[in-house]
Amino acid sequence: MLRDVEGEGLDARWVAELARDYLRDDPLPPEEKCDTIEFRNQVRALLARVSEERLVPSDVSGEIDIAMLDRTFDDDMLDHYWTHRSLGDVQSIVARLRALRPIALDRLPDSKVQHYMEQASTAYVYGLFDACSILCRATLEFALKEKLACAATLDQLIDQAVEARIIDVGLKRQAERIQRRGNQTVHGNRCDPSDALIQVRESIEFLRHLYAM
Repeated sequence: MLRDVEGEGLDARWVAELARDYLRDDPLPPEEKCDTIEFRNQVRALLARVSEERLVPSDVSGEIDIAMLDRTFDDDMLDHYWTHRSLGDVQSIVARLRALRPIALDRLPDSKVQHYMEQASTAYVYGLFDACSILCRATLEFALKEKLACAATLDQLIDQAVEARIIDVGLKRQAERIQRRGNQTVHGNRCDPSDALIQVRESIEFLRHLYAM
């Protein structure tokens, strides 16, 4: 258990002691090893909390003094924490990257479409599946706006693309699936990893057809 994190006994001296032990690289005698491992686990938990305070909404009445932790944990410690945390994710990141196909197009879209497609693919690779789904929808919308040179709702853009024979019925259904998944995510339905992969793949395939003309 993390000592005093939810109580009143957490103070700067104790955290500083944890911090010093956390960064020790010298070999430990057997009698100190268990205590130091426990110390390091406690520091990791505190560093995770310092990070989460910047990433996730939290209750301002929380008992942990985040300002005190900020003063104690310098950039080197946060670097150490995030390096180890990121290394633990590398295998999954590489697997997701390998699941994607190269985005090879006959003609490059404008910079906005390229930006959103890159953001969508990167979000998938890093496991941000909800963001991936929404960004794929944005990619679709901006690509159709560029192709049709008009501003309209996505529903209207898809219909106009069919009427202009820019896309066929099969691509219309694909565009509607990309739109539907993005809409569902915006309205609170989480996008799971398999759906996110389909969303990226279908978005890339749609761009490949759209920019082959």
